[in-house]
Amino acid sequence: MIRWLIQSDLNQVMEIENSFDLFTTKEEIISSLQQKSRIGLVYEIDEEICGFMIYSCEEAYYFIHKLVIDEDHRGRGIATELIDKLANKLGDKRDSIILQIRETNQNALLFLKSLGFKGFLVPGEKWNMIEMEYSVSRIYDR
Repeated sequence: MIRWLIQSDLNQVMEIENSFDLFTTKEEIISSLQQKSRIGLVYEIDEEICGFMIYSCEEAYYFIHKLVIDEDHRGRGIATELIDKLANKLGDKRDSIILQIRETNQNALLFLKSLGFKGFLVPGEKWNMIEMEYSVSRIYDR
C-alpha cells in the first residue's frame, strides 16, 4: 500500500536509507520534507515500510529527490508502483518526471530505462550524474 510519509515512519525510513550508506541524516529528511512542494510517500506491506519516495512539484515537472527500496524487497515492483503513482499525475501542468542518479548505479539506470525514462550525462565535481526524464508524451500502458 502506498501512503503519505508521516513522522512516525522516520525510524523505518532511516533504517532503509542507512542500509545503503546514503549519508543522509534524519534531520536532513525532516528538513527536506518541510520544504515547499516536497512530498513523501512510503510503500508499506503488513505495517513494514519497504520503500519510500520523496519528490517535489516544480512548475512544469515532478522531481524525485529520493527513491529507495529496502534491499530485501527489491524486484517486487515497489519502485515501479511508486513511480506509477507519480506518473498518473502527469498532465498539462506537469508533463514529466525528472531525477538524477550516479552514472555508476547501473541497476537503477537499467530499471528506469525499462520504464521509459531517457537520460543524459551531467558532469560533476565528485561523480558524474545521469539526469533521467520520463515525459507524458511517452506514457506507457500498464
